Amino acid sequence: MSYIFGILFIFLIVLGVAAIVVRNVAPPEERKLRPDRMPAAGDHPEQGGHTAVRAVDDPTAALAALDATALATPRTERIAGSVEEGHVVYVTRSRGMGFPDVSHAWSEGDLVAVRGGLVLGKADMGVNRKRITGWLEAAGIHGSRSQD
Repeated sequence: MSYIFGILFIFLIVLGVAAIVVRNVAPPEERKLRPDRMPAAGDHPEQGGHTAVRAVDDPTAALAALDATALATPRTERIAGSVEEGHVVYVTRSRGMGFPDVSHAWSEGDLVAVRGGLVLGKADMGVNRKRITGWLEAAGIHGSRSQD
């Protein structure tokens, strides 16, 4: 019986150390750089992330609305950029373990894009897509989903 408690105790210590390490993982500096291209309007799923691009009438206002929405999201903070620069970077940490996801919001011409992706692992279980589409809805950005 004490053998089982010993294993359980060691497991809890390892889990606690892992939680501390994950919560202190800072996104690498290259993850803060603006994406090198603006995808076409629409939704673009990718491994471990998601990008949504919308055509809007006022990209600066749309970016400001996204910024306010992102900053109102629990466990989310701005880590680089600004609305005035036309590119903002956020980190959102998961509840519990605190896994970091990096999100970018930027504008180019009449397009506004939001891209979210995980920092650790390979699969995000749709978390980034859900957060990004939620931010767009909350910010009132319903621009075209595709440029047909």
